[in-house]
Amino acid sequence: MYDESRLKKISARDDVEPGAVFGYQVTTESRPFFMQSMWYFQSYNPVVSSKLTVVLPKGWRATSITFNHEKVEPAASGTTYTWELRDLPALKFEPASPSMVNMVARVAVNYFPTEGTRAPSSRGFDSWTEVSRWYTTLSDPQVSTDEGLESKPAS
Repeated sequence: MYDESRLKKISARDDVEPGAVFGYQVTTESRPFFMQSMWYFQSYNPVVSSKLTVVLPKGWRATSITFNHEKVEPAASGTTYTWELRDLPALKFEPASPSMVNMVARVAVNYFPTEGTRAPSSRGFDSWTEVSRWYTTLSDPQVSTDEGLESKPAS
């Protein structure tokens, strides 16, 4: 297995003044097995603007489910989808409170090719039935036995 990751971390912690605004942008490219991405619009800190933009190949589309907030509809232009929330307050930390993940606004974005446009190199699943069938092809051969294995408990 080979993994090449590059990370550059910049900290301005010592330069921050009260009222300062911090902004950043991340670009991610991936070929996941499950064509779903989760976007958390905030953490414990207040947020002026949080935006997720997904650019898909021609012939693909995206749908989303919103958690812990009213439905967030994406602004769509062709195969580019953008979900945005603005002016989110800070979360108050309380002992024994639910996890931050269960309190903040987030969207699960599902993306998939329209019928007839699946790229041959992509490995995506449109349903849990497809996941099950794929996993069965991996796991079923692992439970096969032979005489050598069956004789071990007897010895």
